[in-house]
Amino acid sequence: EVHYLAVKVLPCWDDSMGPPDPAIPQGYGQAFERFCKSSLRVKPEVCMALAATRGMCLDLMQERVFDTAFGQPMRLQEFVEKEEASIMRLKGRLGMWVNTIRSRITQSLATATVKWFNTNETSIESYRSSRLRPLLVCARLMMSNAFLLLGEENLAHFTEPIEARVPVRVEV
Repeated sequence: EVHYLAVKVLPCWDDSMGPPDPAIPQGYGQAFERFCKSSLRVKPEVCMALAATRGMCLDLMQERVFDTAFGQPMRLQEFVEKEEASIMRLKGRLGMWVNTIRSRITQSLATATVKWFNTNETSIESYRSSRLRPLLVCARLMMSNAFLLLGEENLAHFTEPIEARVPVRVEV
């Protein structure tokens, strides 16, 4: 049995109410239809762009910033070179990662039957009031969150093996 508060019946227009106001939706179906037309975040091309961005962010979080496979003791110079090589590898990957996200968003928006987004906008004022800006802000926040999580996780993975090798007590 469904709880009575879980079922909400939206009021519908009735002939006895007089002529309908065109600004007020006549039931849930029309309200939802108007929402979908005014919100571009439910458009398939926008969903594809954001899904591609999220997928790339999840792929990035599998990366390792530091090389923590310490099989044997090494000198400081060897350690520094090993870590710098690992960081440079990730730095190259990040350049490709950003370009891939940019191209996937552009490809997704190009599939739209109605061109809602002007990806070649040159006026900053037009861009700020455009429909493209909220989409790109959302993608940027996803990417920023991926960087944050990547940094936090890799810092923990970097400090654990080093702290495990530090003796608890040193006697001189």
